[in-house]
Amino acid sequence: MNIFVSYTLRDGLLSPGLLSGLESLLSEMGTPYIDILHNNSPHPQQYVMKKLNEASLFCACLTPGFLYSEWVRLECMTASQLSLPAIALDCGSLVTNGTRKSLEFSIAPIVVPNALRKSSVEKETTLGKSFETRLEILK
Repeated sequence: MNIFVSYTLRDGLLSPGLLSGLESLLSEMGTPYIDILHNNSPHPQQYVMKKLNEASLFCACLTPGFLYSEWVRLECMTASQLSLPAIALDCGSLVTNGTRKSLEFSIAPIVVPNALRKSSVEKETTLGKSFETRLEILK
């Protein structure tokens, strides 16, 4: 399952390091695409839209500035037009403790994809229930 991760860095809550940790977490459910980590294309905007069109799940990393990004709004609108199942990650709280930065977030399903129900009970449970986690990185 290809997972398209939509986010903004503009409000300072997310960073490439935190998104890398999120990639590891989401890799348990499928193959995540995170633009800042995976896009080396000479045509980066076209590549983002290609990856969104190939996705089977849309993952929205909600931060205070999420919907202020024109790109995020375009990604959300496109995911909606494609009728992609979606999950939301509430990434609203960043905790700093010395040299460590933690992002506490919860994942709640918006729509659990039918294809997932057919393929794996374990994955269905993972997506079908809310859970909380914390990612930590060095500053």
